[in-house]
Amino acid sequence: MAGAADHPMTLRQAVETALKQNSDITLSRLDEEKARQGVRLAKDPFLPRITVGSGLAYTSGFPMSIEGSAPSVLQANATASLFNRQQTLALAQAKEDSRGASISTESKLGEVAFRTASLYLDAGRAARIGALARKDAASLQQVMDTVRAQVQEGRALPLTEKQAAYNVARASALADGLDDDCAAAETSLAVALGFTAEDRIIPVDRETPALTLPDSEEAAVQTALQSNLDIRQLQSQIAS
Repeated sequence: MAGAADHPMTLRQAVETALKQNSDITLSRLDEEKARQGVRLAKDPFLPRITVGSGLAYTSGFPMSIEGSAPSVLQANATASLFNRQQTLALAQAKEDSRGASISTESKLGEVAFRTASLYLDAGRAARIGALARKDAASLQQVMDTVRAQVQEGRALPLTEKQAAYNVARASALADGLDDDCAAAETSLAVALGFTAEDRIIPVDRETPALTLPDSEEAAVQTALQSNLDIRQLQSQIAS
């Protein structure tokens, strides 16, 4: 198919590519930037505003400024809100919304990384199982060739050859099905990484990296509560 391509990748490369090209992450980062701009707008009344201009004005007598004093060529005035209860609450809410948006982006990054890793491992497992099925079909083909030769020599019954041929056909059909499963898994991984549905990501990792387990059940629960982004985001929404 025109435009289709295979992309061999390690697990790390696949996750890094997904984090760069995934559209959900892009949208989440745009929301985060919008929330940061909201904080800047909410802070604006509390920031000094400097206005620069001339104090000159027309008069028919002695030149005077608009305020009644001698005119100046250049004037600079600074104004800022010292206390604004409503705006203070709006600023606090904007900051909390920004924190929530940041947590949401972090959560989306973890979600995309987890989904990519799962798809990658599924594709790798499908490829390994398919390769084993092909080897099994090749071995059965050799057995059938041997049996066929024995039948031709009169040292085996024709029924034995038929049985061997059936075993080869069944193994080949199983291998074909597993090849389709592998292709589907590699295509799903490609789409998750931002490629087209005609592309395929070929896992090249030979071994799955070992996982580090918590020391105890209590430690596992505590770590989960501290790192759970959904809980942190819920806390941010409540505070907002």
